[in-house]
Amino acid sequence: MSTAPPVTAAPVPLQPQRDGAARPPGRRAAAARTLALRAGAFLATLVLATFVAFWLIKLVPGDPATAIAGENATPERLAEIRAQLGLDKPLLAQYGSWAAGVVHGDFGTSLYSGQSVAGLLAQRLPVTLSLVFCSLLLAVVVGVAAGIVGAVRNKRPEGRVVTGAATLGIAVPNFWLGLVLVTVFAIWNPWFPATGFSRAGDGAGEFLRFAVLPTLALGAAGVAEVARQLRGALLEVFTADYIRMARAKGISGTALLVRHALRNAGVPVVTVLGLLINRLVGGTVVVEVVFAIPGMGTLVVDAVKQRDYPVIQAVVLVMAVIVLVANAIVEILYRRIDPRIRLS
Repeated sequence: MSTAPPVTAAPVPLQPQRDGAARPPGRRAAAARTLALRAGAFLATLVLATFVAFWLIKLVPGDPATAIAGENATPERLAEIRAQLGLDKPLLAQYGSWAAGVVHGDFGTSLYSGQSVAGLLAQRLPVTLSLVFCSLLLAVVVGVAAGIVGAVRNKRPEGRVVTGAATLGIAVPNFWLGLVLVTVFAIWNPWFPATGFSRAGDGAGEFLRFAVLPTLALGAAGVAEVARQLRGALLEVFTADYIRMARAKGISGTALLVRHALRNAGVPVVTVLGLLINRLVGGTVVVEVVFAIPGMGTLVVDAVKQRDYPVIQAVVLVMAVIVLVANAIVEILYRRIDPRIRLS
């Protein structure tokens, strides 16, 4: 008596999932919830940063009404100016009025010059962003190259020079380095301008001539930090088992460095770059004052001297947005470099 063979279902080929429609509803909901939480944190940070700045500037001695009307103005005239500017209202009411204007795209008017704050930002922001970009580019290019040399030539004179230079670069303040650069390369040897800045639209040569010294002053510490962190990360990666296995398979030199070592050493470097952008944005205030650059740094310094509240608030808001956007980009780079990292 023969028995029929058991019937088995043909295997169903697995279809590759695509992002979007093929993603499970639970994952879409989690992604939307995470995005909403991050957007809320972004807005909350902006509100906190601008409110703290608004509160702190009120504690600084001085009165915008006196700066506008002069020291000999009568009390009645000062009270009239304060009422016109809304300075006689409670602190929360003043902040709420300013925030409502920002939501509608109105940053207010400078109390000192009468110019539109949005117009001042449009003039100064490109200069500061150009300086930050050049300094960041210098830190990445020179810092990565120096870090690789310091790791590959660790026990040789080149490696020791990189280590010593990185330590010195982190310790030197950017304002002191700026003064030294001006003295040596603008006064003793007039190769570069001591003050001022040229926009990119004025020509690449003229732009670079004005940008070299402030870029070096602002980006030197970034070069040192990137070089030090990359060197340490590469030295740790070089001792890993998969690097030994790759060398055993005959992979060495540039292929080993690019395909295996640099990618795995990239996460700490990306962390440094995120922090570096924050420091560069803050450091522009000092460097722009040293080199008399008409950017956001000098704008906020002048505004503090003149008690120009709308300008101060606008600069704080813009710089906070730049820092938060830079942090978001760093988180995206984390996922690109190491897919094992899951950001909550």
